[in-house]
Amino acid sequence: MNTSFWLLFLIVTSLSTSQQTPRLPTPVESGLQAYQTSGATAAVRSWLADSPLASQRDLLNKTVAEFKAIEQTYGAFSSYEVLGIKSFGQRSLRCYLVLQYEKGPVFIYFDSYRTAKRWTVTGFLFNTKADLILSSGFFEVH
Repeated sequence: MNTSFWLLFLIVTSLSTSQQTPRLPTPVESGLQAYQTSGATAAVRSWLADSPLASQRDLLNKTVAEFKAIEQTYGAFSSYEVLGIKSFGQRSLRCYLVLQYEKGPVFIYFDSYRTAKRWTVTGFLFNTKADLILSSGFFEVH
């Protein structure tokens, strides 16, 4: 085969792999799995584990209560979709997701920070109204 073809193939391959969207940080993904298998309390505990917010018991209780209120209105949590991940340098991410329930969506973002040892969730916010969670760039028509 032509050497130029292989060179072009290698360049395209390396560009496509270097520009891939980052993965969800482990605590975010673990919390979503916990939500699917064990419910809101397990999810919130997982998201807050090793977080600077972990010692705030009132925050845990309030957040679990808010998820349970959503479940009473929207039904059971069933799945999620990643809408986008925005890097802020090499150690900070904001992950935008939509949580799918039986009767409707809930929009959420997670802020995560990479410490010397692992990823940790530094905050998250959720709402049934997309415009309160998603940045204005999500609503641009292309």
